[in-house]
Amino acid sequence: MNLPIQGSPMHDPAPPGAHDPNLSCSICLNVFSHPVRTACGHVFCQACLQSWLPQKAQCPECRAPVTEATRDRFAERLVSNVEGFCQFRSHGCRWVGRRGEMSAHLASDCPAVTICCPNQGCGQEVPRSGLPEHMRECAVICRPADGAAEDVECPWGCGLCDSPLQMELHKAECLMEPRKLLAAIHKLHAENTRLGAENEQLRDHVASPNGPRKRAALGGGDDMVFG
Repeated sequence: MNLPIQGSPMHDPAPPGAHDPNLSCSICLNVFSHPVRTACGHVFCQACLQSWLPQKAQCPECRAPVTEATRDRFAERLVSNVEGFCQFRSHGCRWVGRRGEMSAHLASDCPAVTICCPNQGCGQEVPRSGLPEHMRECAVICRPADGAAEDVECPWGCGLCDSPLQMELHKAECLMEPRKLLAAIHKLHAENTRLGAENEQLRDHVASPNGPRKRAALGGGDDMVFG
C-alpha cells in the first residue's frame, strides 16, 4: 500500500463557522488533515486511513479493497481555505485563520509553540510567550561564557576594572603607570627645587642691609608728594 508520509495529523477543535461536509473525514469527522484518495475515489485523512487499514483492508466508505492511497492535492487546496483554530488552542493560543496559513503562524507567531533558547550553550526549551522572561534570566547571559576571562583590575593601582582587552589599552594611558608616575615625581621635585631657590634668593635680598636703601635710592620706595 502506497501512503505518502506527511507527518503527524493536525486536527483543530471545532473550526469556526460552517464548513463543507465534503471536506470532512468520515473516520474522525474532522476537516481533512493531509488528505489521501483511495483507488475507489474516497478521501480520508492520511493518519486516519493508516490506522484503519491494519484492522480492515477495505475502504471505510464502500468496503472496496484498498491497496494504495495517493496524496490528493485538490483536496489539500480546498482544505487550505477552510478557517480553523490554532492546533495549540488548548494551550492558550487564540489564533483563527485559514488552515493553509497555519504553518506560517506556528513558525513565527504562535505563543504556545515550544522553542529553544537561541543563546549558544543554553538549550532550554520554553514556550515562545515565555522567551522574553527567560532571556532576562538566561544562565548563559548571566555568567561569563566558557573560555571568557572575567574583568581584571588595573595593575598600576588606579582602581579601574575592565576586560583584559580593554585593560591592555588602559595600561598604556594610565597615569599611575610606573614610568609616567616616576616622570611626574621628577618633574614635581625639579619644580620644588626651583621654587626653593627663588625663595632663598628673595630672603637673602630682603635680609641684606643695603637692599631696602638701594631700592629707595633708585626710586623703588614710596611715591613722593609735593606741596
